[in-house]
Order: sequence, then structure tokens, then C-alpha cells
Amino acid sequence: MASGVSPDLQAPSQPPAGARPVFGREEEARDYLARSVWRSAADALLLQNLRGGAGWPPGWETAWRHVFAGGPLMDVTEARVSSDLAEVVPPQLASGYRAVCFYRTDDAYYIAMPEPGDFLFQDQLLALTGTASRRQLRCVRACGDQVLEAAGGTRKRSASQEAHAAGVDDMVVATVLNSERLRQVNPGRLDMEPKLFLDWCLYQGWLHKAADLHFEGIPGMGRVRMRVDGNMRVLARAPLPLMTGVVALGRDWAGPGCSGDAWVPGDGRFSFRLDQTVYDVRAATMMMGSGEYPFPKLELRLLSKEIRPLESMGFEDSVLKMLRRMSRMPQGMLVFTGPTNSGKTSTLYSLLKEINRPDINIQTVEDPIEISMSGVNQAAVNEKHGVTWAKLLRAALRQDPDVLLAGEIRDAETAGIAVQGAQTGHLVFTTLHTNSACAAVERLTGMGVEPFLLGSVLLGISGQRLVNRLCPRCRRPVKVTDVHRDVFGRAGCADFLGDVLYEPRGCEHCGHTGYAGLSLIMELFPVNDEVSRLVMQKVPSPDLEAYFRQKGCRTMFQDSLRQAAAGVVSLEHSRLYDRNWMFAA
Repeated sequence: MASGVSPDLQAPSQPPAGARPVFGREEEARDYLARSVWRSAADALLLQNLRGGAGWPPGWETAWRHVFAGGPLMDVTEARVSSDLAEVVPPQLASGYRAVCFYRTDDAYYIAMPEPGDFLFQDQLLALTGTASRRQLRCVRACGDQVLEAAGGTRKRSASQEAHAAGVDDMVVATVLNSERLRQVNPGRLDMEPKLFLDWCLYQGWLHKAADLHFEGIPGMGRVRMRVDGNMRVLARAPLPLMTGVVALGRDWAGPGCSGDAWVPGDGRFSFRLDQTVYDVRAATMMMGSGEYPFPKLELRLLSKEIRPLESMGFEDSVLKMLRRMSRMPQGMLVFTGPTNSGKTSTLYSLLKEINRPDINIQTVEDPIEISMSGVNQAAVNEKHGVTWAKLLRAALRQDPDVLLAGEIRDAETAGIAVQGAQTGHLVFTTLHTNSACAAVERLTGMGVEPFLLGSVLLGISGQRLVNRLCPRCRRPVKVTDVHRDVFGRAGCADFLGDVLYEPRGCEHCGHTGYAGLSLIMELFPVNDEVSRLVMQKVPSPDLEAYFRQKGCRTMFQDSLRQAAAGVVSLEHSRLYDRNWMFAA
């Protein structure tokens, strides 16, 4: 604990050598020295070091902040922290906030940390441990390095921290879900523990086939939402202290990328087991709000390990045949475009699964690896260790690949490497964030890829979206009108249209939304010698798309109209992919 401070210690008349006060006037620096270092934290040795010109000691920043915050400033370098005291602050909070319990009485715990006024830490500690029911919390200021030194070797690490510290690459199985117990859970219970609540949310996410779970703080309470079939739904509400504990627990499960300082955005991963099956989860944290009541939001993406066959993904026969033909070419580049959550990764994995054979060397570069594939060499970007997209792509080309999956083209450097790979005898699959397939050409040339190089390596460009599928149990037929015929006719899809279309209605099966599941709409344009010439001539994307339509290729809008006519999707969703629809009668 803190060393005693002799009352006869006096501050020197001038700041010691090495001092770099942030204030502009020297008298303010002297005032700081007099009030902070000498009267609160100094001992005789510290004073001697400063007078001897040794400069500021470790932790002077904490002492400086202490002047304006008030309260005791503790020196815990000699504190004897037992294992029982170290366990008062759970590992997921201790490492992130640099906090340790160094003393306790019958009615209070004394916790040292650099920012004792952090109410978020106190809320999370109370939610995770229920400390408030036993003793009060009394937080005092101390240097973070001293705190870590005092607690070193005494605190047990959680299972996820042990696994990550051991360098385990596989996702940590953080929890095992008991489906029978979780079916009986009442999420409105006020005394629910954070682990049980988080387990229940994961189970509900699995039950509803949710893609994401969002743990959020809203004024006065916490809220959990899930993304099902592309739409957000409220899953549960909970008291804010419980939600802070749930977020802290999720951050701990996700590993060191998320369990550090709550103010720093982080990424991590873990797994959970349900009915003998392990499911992977990708986590992302980010502090929301500011001022007196911030909240660290937690987003969990529930990853599916299933790789569907190409024929089960809803491709039209002609598109499927063309896609398979492209994937068997000896070299060139196939670009898949679309926004986030448009199914690009699923399409790529299905394509790799189909061509994966012992006589083909497939190398992937991903960020992160979402699904492990037997027989495929997969590498992940690791910015912390200096393994960037560009560096990893260059290394992958030296691994003698027949097929290279470059997960995403992000900048001019990665674009150039991907094109180079396609030029030098490799088949390259990659993705790009654009609104249409033809826009990929302008995006790549805008990144600095020479048009003559791009035109020579492109095999095909694809655009895709995931659209809500109409619930087959409650969809409602509507009679086709002249407006419908006009739109289908102008799009060149009059042959698709029958006497009825379908609209959503809603039932218990679809959660009264009218939609159940997702359908893939896609445009796939093959690149032949004529298209290569157009690319080299820098033809604008609308003209390039017009050429493909003239040759009989279907755009995403045309594919969505085909599915609307078949009763798979609603016309309301189809029209989102045609900018001219708004001018229709």
C-alpha cells in the first residue's frame, strides 16, 4: 500500500530536471508539484531521485491527473495482493481497466486503478460479481503499471484467456449451451446472471437462424437485437447493470483483441457448443456515447460452418453452368461484387468446395478465416504482427497455387497483386464492394490497374444480393396490372409474367413478417475478346452493361423480376434494383 509521507517534506522551489509540465506557466507546474507528488505519493527515495536530477518517476502521468480529480493517490508497488483479493476483480475487467483489489475490510473492497471515477467499470464489476450485496466499492487512484505489477502472478486467467495466451489458433469453446434448460429461461428475471443471459441469447440466435446479435445500451436499459433474414428484431431488454456484465463477459470470451481497454474498438472470436455441435462466433466491440454514461456495444456474428453445394444456392441453370466453366479455367480472374452481407463469401466457399481436389493446390488469403476447409491452404491477415493483405498476397503467390482466393481487393496495391497473379498463370477469385458487376471495371481501373492488363486477365464479373424470400405458407396472390406489364416489358422480362404476382402477408411461421429465409439474385457476365476490347477502351459501366444485355445476359434486376414472377420474392423488393422504377406510372 502507499508509503507514508513525512510532513516535513517540502517541494523544491523549481521543477526537477526532466519535468515536462503541460501547463504554460512555471508557477502552475510548481503548484502541481507541491500538491500532487510531494504531499500525496512521494517517499524519501522518490524525493531524493527527483532532487538528484533523475527526472520523473514511472506513473507521473497518473499523479498529474490526480491533482484535478482529488482523492487519495496510492503507491501499490509494495502491496501484498493475495490470490483471494486478486479474484475480486474478474480477469476480463482487471486487464482492460488495470484494476486490482489490494485491501478489504468487513464492509468495503479497496480497488486501485488509474481512473477510479470510471462508473462503467463499477457497473460491470457489480453486474458480474454482485459485490454490492456484500461490500461497498472504494476505488482509489494508482499507476496502471504498479497495479499490474502488484497483481502479477496472483490472478487466475479465464479459460479463454488461457487458450489465447497459449497461442491456440482454433476458436475457444467458451460455453456449452443446455437447450432444455435454456428453453425454460425467463429473460425478464431481474436476478439473472450475465452468463445465463448470454447463453440464452446465443441459443435464441441459433434457434431463429440469426446472422448477428447486437448487445446495446439505450437510455435507462440494455437491449439485445438480432438480424434475421437481413432485418433487425428486438430479442430482449434487460437492466443496464446486467447488460454491462453480459458485454464484459462476451469481451472476455472473445480473447485479447476485445478484452483490453473498453474505449478501444476490438475484434475477437470464440465458439459455443450446442447438442454436440460447435458453432463459431466473431465478436466486435465499440464504445458508444460519451460523457457520463458511455456503453461498450458488443456485436456477435454467428458463423455457419456449412458449405452449401452450388446447385442448392438458387442459381439459374445457365448461370450455374457458366460459373462452373469459369472455375475450371487454368488462369485468369473472376470478380464477385456486392455489399457486405450479400453472400459473396458463401458463393466463393461453395465454388472452392466444388473444385477442391488433391491434384489442385488452393491457397486463400482471408480476414479472418470464416470457415475451415479440409484440403485447402488458408491464411489469415494479422495486422498486429505486420501481416497485411499485400504482404500475405505476395507470399501466397510464392506457394505455387493453382487457385488463389484473394478475399477482398481493398486498395491499389492488393488490386495490382491480384492482377499480377492472374497474369502469371494462376486462377484468382476475389471480391469487391461495388453496386453492380460492371462497376467493378471502373473501380479497378480507378485503383490504378491498367485497362489493358485488366482486360487481358478478366474471366467474368458477378454481382449479387440476398433478398427476403416470401413465406410460402402465407404469401398472398395479387392480380397483375398494366403497370406490372409495362415494367416487365421495359426490362425485357415480359415472358416471365403470368396472371398473378405475390405479396407478403404474415403468419406464425414467419414471425408475422411475411418473409422466411433469403433468396440469391445474381448477374454474371463472361468476358470474351469483345468485352476485353471494351474494357481496354475504358467504356463506361452503363454501356458495358448494355452490351451484356444485348448478348442475352441478365442483370440483377431482371433476375429479381424472374423470381418475383415465380412467387419467390416480392415485387416490392425486386424494384429496389432498378433506378428507373421510380419513374414508372
